[in-house]
Amino acid sequence: MPKILKQMNWRLVVLGISLLLILATAVFPYIHDGFLKWRILAYLNLAWEMNIAVWWSGNLLFVSGLLAYQISSWDTDSKHAWIALTLLFFFLSIDEIGSIHERVGNLDIGSTAYAIIAIIAASALLYSVWVLWKTKSDKQGLIFLLMGIALMVSAAPNEYMEHHFDWPHYLVGPRDAFEEGLELIGAFVCLTSIARYQAADKLQSFTAGSGEKTKTAKVVLVGFCLHVATSWISAFHIEIGFRGNPAIWYVMAVFVALAFFFLLKAVNATGSSFILYLFTACYFTVVSISSMYFILPNPNRELDQLGLIGNPNVILALQLLLVFMLYFIHTRMFTRKEITLFLGGVFASWLNWYADSQFGIYILAGTFSLVTASLFLSYEKAFKRN
Repeated sequence: MPKILKQMNWRLVVLGISLLLILATAVFPYIHDGFLKWRILAYLNLAWEMNIAVWWSGNLLFVSGLLAYQISSWDTDSKHAWIALTLLFFFLSIDEIGSIHERVGNLDIGSTAYAIIAIIAASALLYSVWVLWKTKSDKQGLIFLLMGIALMVSAAPNEYMEHHFDWPHYLVGPRDAFEEGLELIGAFVCLTSIARYQAADKLQSFTAGSGEKTKTAKVVLVGFCLHVATSWISAFHIEIGFRGNPAIWYVMAVFVALAFFFLLKAVNATGSSFILYLFTACYFTVVSISSMYFILPNPNRELDQLGLIGNPNVILALQLLLVFMLYFIHTRMFTRKEITLFLGGVFASWLNWYADSQFGIYILAGTFSLVTASLFLSYEKAFKRN
């Protein structure tokens, strides 16, 4: 790994990107219509949904949950506390991507649903804090975790004021930036606090052991079942409109987890192995980001202008080809099983193209994610270069 990358402080990088997004949100309303506003800042506006900025904030929460899940595999004294935190951060991430609490607020039972969600989330948090404090874990890290969650929760009164007060135009940008900034900085504080518990050598063991591989495979499969349910709801029971899409979360999360996995492998790699691992991590990151755009019910103008190549079914088939090519580069092997999976995926995309089913696109995207995870998380088989 190059020396400059080893010396890079990831916390400063994450904080810098987060501050950039907050600034972009603050100035967005005051920028004149044009390329800068609609081709750059629109993607960085935290007050919008289904863009790169929301992808970033949702993934700070998801990676926090991912780290908590990994810690649960070796901190046996506090195992259930870390599992509770994992589920809490995964839910917060789904909410960020899928606009869950905004939709719940529009229901007749909105107040009751809010109360139930709040009680469950608070119970999980209090249980985790009690266990971690009792087991004499890193108490300073625990205090930072509570501070981060408090910052995220403090955005709730601001959201209430957003819906019950008419704000003058000249305050819209700062108000949006303040509300979204509280949530984003809170997520950053939570991530850094959980990372305190995780030594670098422990991070390198992510999915490495056979027992951990099996557990991870089960989690990915359970996630796919959840994806089927959210896809059904997104396709048939809610109007996406300008809100987030919960059916995107599984695809986004799987590829972020894969990117995280390869980034950790690149840390101690050198030469061609470092380049390959880093390229793979970057590729999976791009796939995760692009999922926010290409499997929406209404593809954006950029995809429409691509014609046939911009069709979500065609995009999935092409991405499947790239994934299997990348798998071959890593393993130097391509068995009948991989060929069958690839041809089956292409055939399914072709069928759904003619069926023109949005639910089918969601399921294909989830299956694509599941297949990719099953290929690349098989450590002994997949990484001959180690």
